[in-house]
Amino acid sequence: ALMSNPIRKSAFADWLSRRVQRASQTRKISNPTKPRKAAHHGHRFSHRSGSGKSGIIAIDAGGQEVLERTAWRVGSKTFLYCDDEEITYEAAVERSRKIAGALASLGVRKGDRVGFHSVTSIDFALAMYGCWNLGAIAALIDPRNGPTLDYYVNDADPRVLLFSRGLAGQVERKRKEMKGVRRFVCFDGPGKGVRGAVGWRQLVRASKPVRKDVKDTDPCHLSWTSGSTGLPKGAVLAHEPTATATSCIAERIHLRQDEATLGPTGLSSSYHLVANLLPGAARGCTAGRVRPLSCATCPSADGAPVHAVIGLGQNGGPFGPGK
Repeated sequence: ALMSNPIRKSAFADWLSRRVQRASQTRKISNPTKPRKAAHHGHRFSHRSGSGKSGIIAIDAGGQEVLERTAWRVGSKTFLYCDDEEITYEAAVERSRKIAGALASLGVRKGDRVGFHSVTSIDFALAMYGCWNLGAIAALIDPRNGPTLDYYVNDADPRVLLFSRGLAGQVERKRKEMKGVRRFVCFDGPGKGVRGAVGWRQLVRASKPVRKDVKDTDPCHLSWTSGSTGLPKGAVLAHEPTATATSCIAERIHLRQDEATLGPTGLSSSYHLVANLLPGAARGCTAGRVRPLSCATCPSADGAPVHAVIGLGQNGGPFGPGK
């Protein structure tokens, strides 16, 4: 029954191939305890040394592989909703591979950076997974940093910059200072307002699915500090530490598969990405972002109880202090 679904069949084939490859390699494990499996979310674990006294449990998987495994288990369930739009786990895997093909057609290769300067949307989230399917690094720039956009872009040095239509003016004003960007892509339109920009949906529609072999030690995500003590500094996170941390967060807040979460902050914020979207993907729950005024209801979560509102930001964020 599982093999009758092409997405689950492909995910199983990818998982089995990686399992055989890892089994054929000799790995030194500092902690003598045998690796163990946690049946409640189906991820593979290995013991890796921490401070030298004891090992920590790490997930041998990239972000895209975590999504594929979850789609294998609960493929028809809603994975992500954003305002009035939603997508299932199976559809997310399929579309993210098409997006990987679209990015590859723009010249993005493994190890390249892809810049994101956009408001949160489902396309934004799936483009991040598309980067991971290629082994590229998603550099998420907060849309509030428009006045200093050139600093962030030049610091990340992305090959492609993805932006939303409402921020096209910021991109065009800083275009001359962002000399390393080769292509500009507009998420929600044909790219009006930015010279030479191409439309996202047309680009994805014409692309073929791509899925590269990505190691759990490969870098996946670039974010910046707040800059409270000077210019913001970029920090690159690899797949395994990110997957491990987000799984631990899901464990600590007792997130269950039959629940939903709300994240009113933008996806460019680590609050939403690391504390909401990725833990939800690891557990197979419904994760999403809605406008702050509509957070009281969650119509797209199929009646699932809202487990937590995550990522309010400084001083209570959009809800105001203490609310």
